[in-house]
Amino acid sequence: MWPVLTRIWFVLSDCALKQDDHEQAISYEQKILHELPQDQLPPPNHQTQLNMRVLSRRTERADIELAQELLDHMKNAEDGDKLAAVLDMMQADIFFQDGQYQAAARGYQTLISKGALNNAEQQQYIHMKLDKCKEQLGDSEFQFIVDDIEQQSQQATVH
Repeated sequence: MWPVLTRIWFVLSDCALKQDDHEQAISYEQKILHELPQDQLPPPNHQTQLNMRVLSRRTERADIELAQELLDHMKNAEDGDKLAAVLDMMQADIFFQDGQYQAAARGYQTLISKGALNNAEQQQYIHMKLDKCKEQLGDSEFQFIVDDIEQQSQQATVH
């Protein structure tokens, strides 16, 4: 029952967004985040998957405050450590959507330096975002960030 209900809430949220009813869309997302009984959800970590989906939606539509609030909640959750790389990527995406290109570039470059990217699709996505950050920041400012992150990474491996 709950998987069907969550799909319905996502569809209703999409419909509300298409009608420019932002508050109603958020209301359906809040239901997904808060009204599902945890003990009745199917596979383990199902709520985490739903949270990630809502977080992605909020980030894509540049609903920065709500996206950041949900991201902070997820970082503090008990499985936050397991999701650190994904949440760090989402943090960089939030910075990017908010026009904070320096912070976004630092976040993306740090993921690369840590070797936190698991697959080619993630690597391609990060490099595409870094290219867009470089366009916004200019070559010298972007290169300063890359060099700084690489230097920090080298210092961290020495200690």
